[in-house]
Amino acid sequence: MRRSQRVVLRSKVRRKNQNETWVFFKKVSKIGFAAGLMAFSTLSVYKLLFQSGTFMIKSVQIETQTDLTGRLSAELSSLKGQLIFAISRGKIETTLLNKHPEIRELHLKRHFPDRLSVDYSLREPLASLETTGGFQALDSEAKSFPFLPSMSQAASHLPEVAVEHPQSVIPAVAFIQSWNKQTSGNSSGQNSLKKVTVDDLDEITAEIADSPDSAHRLRLIWGKYEPENFSEKFLRTTQVENDLKEKQISAQAINVKGVPQGENSILEGRRTIGRAVVSLARR
Repeated sequence: MRRSQRVVLRSKVRRKNQNETWVFFKKVSKIGFAAGLMAFSTLSVYKLLFQSGTFMIKSVQIETQTDLTGRLSAELSSLKGQLIFAISRGKIETTLLNKHPEIRELHLKRHFPDRLSVDYSLREPLASLETTGGFQALDSEAKSFPFLPSMSQAASHLPEVAVEHPQSVIPAVAFIQSWNKQTSGNSSGQNSLKKVTVDDLDEITAEIADSPDSAHRLRLIWGKYEPENFSEKFLRTTQVENDLKEKQISAQAINVKGVPQGENSILEGRRTIGRAVVSLARR
């Protein structure tokens, strides 16, 4: 190989190595620039989220106004200053529902960048549950909870519930709901339900009155709550009451458990009308 050819070949190899070095340098430069840009962006986002205070909670607004509003506002004030992304809505909602059984539903909402709001609804008392510590409200879901001050006036007109076992509140509530459905169109207040007692066999005894303000109570021995037979028993009770009034008979109790079957007969000293047994009031 001639000398001139060797020189040309070495020059080509040198230029090729230089080009490869330059290409490698450009790739490394791009990667370094991208990494630097990413680091800068990450640092900027971190400062924006965690150090600027932009997304730190500044206010918690209670949308619903009830007796609980002040207490909820005080309990949630500790959220102020926390990062709005970091709080667990589900955990906070569950904690408040467990602490305040009078709340039926509660929703915590985020309003970016720095505000929270709380919307909730209260349980509606259906009855007044007798407990060792006094009376508590009982709603249509058979959940018991403390009476709020705003419920005190309504509480005096609610039927009382007494049970042998906690689970017996379920048939008691079902009985009250069925009774209210039957009497919803009764403007006279007849068959006003005053008290429902459920024994250890889940048999129900109720106390009813001619009107909400009547002092006289008629004891109604109902038996177990059976929704398929409720309307028939209620109708029989009303027929017996009307017959007693027409005949001016004062009764102490009516047994509508379904026996005996005789009509207008005497059984063991008790007057029977239809399928009901009437215990006469003492004079």
